[in-house]
Amino acid sequence: MQQLSQVLRTGNWNTAGTWTAANNNRTGSVTSLTNSTAVTGSGTLFLSELSVGSIIGSQSGKAIGTVASITDNTHLTLTANATNTVTGLTYRTTGGSSKSG
Repeated sequence: MQQLSQVLRTGNWNTAGTWTAANNNRTGSVTSLTNSTAVTGSGTLFLSELSVGSIIGSQSGKAIGTVASITDNTHLTLTANATNTVTGLTYRTTGGSSKSG
């Protein structure tokens, strides 16, 4: 499984968003599959806590991916297929242009 540190090493370090809002626990839990770019949330606040470019992962350091678009508070799309399959996982942002909180 790919770890968050591996995803972060491939980020665009010339973009200010890569350096902000790292390591913030987020509201709710997420589900993703490695054969899909879709992430579904339960009790999540994607619209107010995330933005395009947010890097999301598990609290234990497993990467999920980088947000490409947000449909609503419980549905988002990643820039590539999820790096790990997770079900009902409490998640956090580890970088990107996440909203503070």
